[in-house]
Amino acid sequence: CMLDIWTDWAGCDAGDKYQKFRSREILMPAMGDNRHCNHPLNETLGCPIKAKPPSLACDFSEWGEWSDCTATCEGQHFRTRHVTSDQASCVLTGGERSLRMTRPCGSAKCWEDS
Repeated sequence: CMLDIWTDWAGCDAGDKYQKFRSREILMPAMGDNRHCNHPLNETLGCPIKAKPPSLACDFSEWGEWSDCTATCEGQHFRTRHVTSDQASCVLTGGERSLRMTRPCGSAKCWEDS
């Protein structure tokens, strides 16, 4: 039998692929009685494992202004900040994880203890 050349390897360039493959076709079948073309037409191999890039700490904006108090008694106000670096490549670490800060406000209790 006569076989075509192998196609280029395909499959590893996509992020969710774990295997690459290639194929070829029979150009001319084996001649004669009960003759078969006993050569592989497809090949599959595992993709090389790529090392993950190192994690980068995120960069943040400055904290915003404190909000108005949410209640006249036992309320809270808050302020926020946002990630300014590329969020796909940064990791929130340790105490730097907070994007919202709260603190109590309102001078009076909402009820009196009896």
